[in-house]
Amino acid sequence: MRERTDSRENRTRVLEAARAVFAARGAVAEIKDIAEAAGVGVGTIYRHFPGKEALLTALIHRALDEIESVVEAAERTTTIRPRLQVIVEGTLRVHGSYGWLMEALLAGTLAASSRDAIRADAESRNFDGRIQALLAAGIEAGELRGDLDSQLGTLVLQSLLSPWMYEKIRSRREPDGVAGALVDIFLRGAAAHRHEPANEPGPEAAG
Repeated sequence: MRERTDSRENRTRVLEAARAVFAARGAVAEIKDIAEAAGVGVGTIYRHFPGKEALLTALIHRALDEIESVVEAAERTTTIRPRLQVIVEGTLRVHGSYGWLMEALLAGTLAASSRDAIRADAESRNFDGRIQALLAAGIEAGELRGDLDSQLGTLVLQSLLSPWMYEKIRSRREPDGVAGALVDIFLRGAAAHRHEPANEPGPEAAG
């Protein structure tokens, strides 16, 4: 039992070290660099991960786990602004830890089989559909515009949360204020006006 616990602890230590090393050096970082940062031998890493690609893939699945926790927290909120704040703050936090992984994906560092597994994992969690449902609930409650397309709203929200957009905004604003700024930007276009019925189209849609 103790051996199994040590194995889990070593795996966690390796993943934490890999996240930090890859974030600092990019996907060109070597296994020996990660082993040194984790305080373990290279052989320990290979007992858990066949190679660097397996490590990168495991980290992406871990990032998806963290996004899952963010969405679950948002689903436990009851009004739209706190809901959006949870989504935005949590997603930006994940970007801060794992945003560099996008470079690895875009650069084709991972094999097609790994990319397919990651895509299947993300699709199984249905992040898009769940965020769309949260926006739809805001429309139903009269917090968001009645003519807001929840699917389009989800895409707009995701575009605001891209790692590239995050870096651009963070360069002009304190990191702690980025989430609030993005929520404000979204709500300026999406929030319902008090005189507007929740489920009726606005004047431009009626025409």
